[in-house]
Amino acid sequence: MAKITISDILAQFASAASINARLQQIEDELNDKVLYRANPVGEPNSMANDLDMAGNDLLNVGDLSGITAIVASKVIVTPVGDISSTDAQAALAELDSEKAKLAGSSAQSFSANGLTVAGSISVVGSVDGRSVSSDGTKLDGVEAAADVTDSTNVNAAGSIMHTDVAPTDGLLLKTGSEAYSTVKINSTASTNPSGADNFAAGYGVNSLWANISVGVEKSFICVGDGVWVEAGSATLSAITSITGSFPLTITGSATVPNVVNDLRGCSARTTDSSTFTANINTPIIWDGVDIYDTDAIHDPVVNNTRFTIPTGSSFAKVTGLISFSASTGVDISIRGDGTAPAIVGSKTVSGTATRQHNFATGWISVSGLTYLEVYAFTDTSRALDGSDTDNYLNIEFK
Repeated sequence: MAKITISDILAQFASAASINARLQQIEDELNDKVLYRANPVGEPNSMANDLDMAGNDLLNVGDLSGITAIVASKVIVTPVGDISSTDAQAALAELDSEKAKLAGSSAQSFSANGLTVAGSISVVGSVDGRSVSSDGTKLDGVEAAADVTDSTNVNAAGSIMHTDVAPTDGLLLKTGSEAYSTVKINSTASTNPSGADNFAAGYGVNSLWANISVGVEKSFICVGDGVWVEAGSATLSAITSITGSFPLTITGSATVPNVVNDLRGCSARTTDSSTFTANINTPIIWDGVDIYDTDAIHDPVVNNTRFTIPTGSSFAKVTGLISFSASTGVDISIRGDGTAPAIVGSKTVSGTATRQHNFATGWISVSGLTYLEVYAFTDTSRALDGSDTDNYLNIEFK
């Protein structure tokens, strides 16, 4: 069927009415059935039925908001990524299927090359059987770059570190809160430790030892650096503590026979050349460097005539030698707390024909006293010979 039919004009001189009728027919067709590229304002320019493009494209289409409906299955799309459908409707169905795997109350599984989340993730249940909330709180308490084996964490956990003790082989002794010392052991001696063993092992002269040997295997424990003990036997497991300074205290059941002495004392020297006035008791100054002093008994600078009696001591023994610039008779006496009469006094056996005088006492009681002094009483005024290296004073306490 033709879209427009115009009747022929049969007469050569057709009337004006026939011509006008044909022109009107053309005008109506153009106004009512033809789409205009540039439509006059106010005139309709819409399709009255479907437009078949016969496989051709609509080019340079602008706003399609006026279209009330588009059939998605008719919209052609290019497959991309994991979407294989070639029309919009089928592509939406694939997306909906993947979404279902992430929703619902039952566990779902899905595969992906990666997952990127721009916002926060809130988990109501658990992940691999673990609570993200509670376990995450524990992780918040872990220090940055934490290494549980570093020295700070191990020390904080209460472990003993190499830096807690002196670098000496032996047994470890706890001396206080996070404080330790090493009880030395001489495991190389073939007999009871001697002075040579002490020097070779780096121990003090006259160290205090306990014999913990088993059979022919010799081993000795140093329980007091600086004091000697020759022990016949000792049961180490029975010793429950070694406390304080000298004298050594051992509690529990232990056998340590043949202990010679737990020395407490001082060996002093003098370089003083003061003049002693005749017939006056005068304390001797001991200002040289002490050879040994176990208990802060003597100070060569402050109150250097005095020898402090260690706490717990009841007896003292004094020996010495004093030199004068010339021969003189001398009485030597030992006085306590600077008072007279002397605890003990003795005329020197060397008499008046010599300038060097030896003196000695037995064990004398010092109970209730704080310090001792050595006094000299000369027959004539004489100066001490401080340059004489033979001058000495040894004092022991027990």
